[in-house]
Amino acid sequence: MRVGEYGCLICCIATLASYFQPEIGVQGVIDLTGFWPDGNVIWKSGNYPSFEYDKIIKGRDDEAIKQALNDPDRAVILGLNSGKHWVVACQYNTELNNFEIADPLGNTDRSYLGGNDIIDYMAFYKRK
Repeated sequence: MRVGEYGCLICCIATLASYFQPEIGVQGVIDLTGFWPDGNVIWKSGNYPSFEYDKIIKGRDDEAIKQALNDPDRAVILGLNSGKHWVVACQYNTELNNFEIADPLGNTDRSYLGGNDIIDYMAFYKRK
């Protein structure tokens, strides 16, 4: 995935597609997603084969994120630092008291939220 060309949010949605199956890839996500004139995603527009947008919540709610992670039919994408970057929440590590993430930038050194990361948005998706 070329994040610079497609954006981290689109890459995160493509990651969810590979989880929920069938994998549709970045181009498939682009083809099935609506966009505002400024290029931002229209949240409710995605017509994906096996999953759908549920809701977006502004702010951070660790319990809501954990509940989604504990349900195999749900997933959550986290908007960080005023929505400047998006990552997929993968699991919660109780020893580190931190969320493991899939970062579309592909930085292998970044598998957990950083100390300077602020969760501003939580976008929840669910299996159809």
